[in-house]
Amino acid sequence: MVNHKKRKVHESKEGKVVYIVRKSSKKILSNKVAFVIIAVLVVVIVASIISNFMLSDYIAKIRNITGDPFGLNQIDVERRIKDSPPDEEIIGSSRSEEINEGILAITNKGYDASSGSISIRHLEEGLEREDDEDESWSELPANPNDFWLQIFSSPYGEELRIDTRPATSLTTINLYLAVVTKDGNPEVLNNVSNYLRFAVSSRAAYNFTGKEITIQQYYPSGPAYKTYNVRGLIANYNGILNLPDLDGSYDDGEVYAKFRVGFAEEGTEE
Repeated sequence: MVNHKKRKVHESKEGKVVYIVRKSSKKILSNKVAFVIIAVLVVVIVASIISNFMLSDYIAKIRNITGDPFGLNQIDVERRIKDSPPDEEIIGSSRSEEINEGILAITNKGYDASSGSISIRHLEEGLEREDDEDESWSELPANPNDFWLQIFSSPYGEELRIDTRPATSLTTINLYLAVVTKDGNPEVLNNVSNYLRFAVSSRAAYNFTGKEITIQQYYPSGPAYKTYNVRGLIANYNGILNLPDLDGSYDDGEVYAKFRVGFAEEGTEE
């Protein structure tokens, strides 16, 4: 039972009772409205908390599945590249220069004879020994000329016309020059002019950036042979290194000269 403060308004008991009853109804109504408002506020607050929790959980699940779709974990890409370790695959445009790829063509030529060429390549996929990037002379059709001047390397017993090494290789490559005849019989040559011609790829990605290239004969034995800078030969002598004339009888496949092609980092001694 609610206690009400007594207030004298009418003389009659009936009117007084009626007045008191009306005042009590208004107060009860006000209390109900206040309760409803508080309840609504509580529901809104609880719903907001639950909603935020569910949204956070949902975002976390999506990030685990799709890898940060909202960019919440983005970092400075330029800084990431800058801070990457040297062996990470984020190298950029300087990659070809750093790994020193290159292609060197050397042709064994005679003014009165058919010529042969070798391509020495430093490529990322190359190996120091046998690999799929190599190619031997035996894979080509037979030369139709009566005789021709061959040049080859032989790192594992095959006579190669394409010798591919790793991009960073500094291995010295031995080259062999030979006279090859069509019928397999010896060939008699009379003062046949002979020279080597060098050419490095004109493409920036394959010009042995950062490497020095040298050539030196070491056979037939005799006085010490001069070492030549290959880039110097190309720049100043049209890539030509003159050799002694071929004069005399040469067996089929006879090696008449041997050379070493050397590679070294620029600014260092070979």
